[in-house]
Amino acid sequence: MSLLCTFLVVWRHSTNMVAFYGGYTGVPEWLSYTEWSFSRLTDIAVPMFFIISGYFFFRTDYGNLDSYGKMIIKKLRSLLIPFIIWNVIGFFILLGCHVISMPASFPEFAKSLLLSNYNGALWYVRNLIIMMTLVPVYGFMFHRRGGLFFLIPVLLVLLYIWWPIDCSITSYEGWLFFLIGGVLQKYAPTLKIQTNKLRAMVLGIVWLALCLCYRYGGVLMAKSTILLGIISFWCLCDYIPQKWVQKMCHYAKYSFFIYVSHIFVMKTLKVGTAHFFFKDDYAALVAYLIIPIVCFICLLNIGIYLNRYSPTVFMYLTGGRGSR
Repeated sequence: MSLLCTFLVVWRHSTNMVAFYGGYTGVPEWLSYTEWSFSRLTDIAVPMFFIISGYFFFRTDYGNLDSYGKMIIKKLRSLLIPFIIWNVIGFFILLGCHVISMPASFPEFAKSLLLSNYNGALWYVRNLIIMMTLVPVYGFMFHRRGGLFFLIPVLLVLLYIWWPIDCSITSYEGWLFFLIGGVLQKYAPTLKIQTNKLRAMVLGIVWLALCLCYRYGGVLMAKSTILLGIISFWCLCDYIPQKWVQKMCHYAKYSFFIYVSHIFVMKTLKVGTAHFFFKDDYAALVAYLIIPIVCFICLLNIGIYLNRYSPTVFMYLTGGRGSR
């Protein structure tokens, strides 16, 4: 799931109307509709990341000082260090390309780093750090008797105030799906329930149909589409052929590396292609479909190469994920 969702994130950032047309005016209706419609399929990616993170995080009770302290030390390595490294890399790339100027002071630089201004995709990592650091405030809901009476109202409130595709530092979307991951951990046996293939396919078709209707229904439609998409995605994953699953599990350890590094590679490929095919409608469509595949495969191979020949570097870049 993490590997598939990583590809969805890469695909999400392949929308190229600004690169090919300089903005959203002058874009053919059929092209903008195609890109925005299929981009709705990718809306489930980050919520799924939060669900997966919450599921594994809440396996452990951090209610005592010792377990909490060990968790903090572990997350410094697995989240904070990669967060800083990739933001600094992004800073120098943007500075070298004259997209930004040198900050006037270190506090200004630190603020931009905290807000992930140098690598937008890292907002997910930043919010995970916050959620895990604050677990003493709400962790009792999963590991103490009576916690369910607090958890249910919190989830209902978050579901109501949740704004889809919220990347802010207080993202309600992140909190909602992180806690849902904790609920799935609490009731883990329910994950063994498998939807029959026909029902899973029907759910998938309805999800696709809702994505094609992205212009209608506003926030309620967006929320419904994401929730149905998560359920459909979860059900359909049960029917991926086993030989594919084995290969995907092998490559899944490179998901984090692809996620944190893809923004600048994707930007380079989009802008470079648009330079030669500016305002070419069909080239824009082909680029939207092909570039994310090229980007994903390139970064996967770079990750494999780094892990094989420089495992220490790969370890720091990924927080120890998948390093030899």
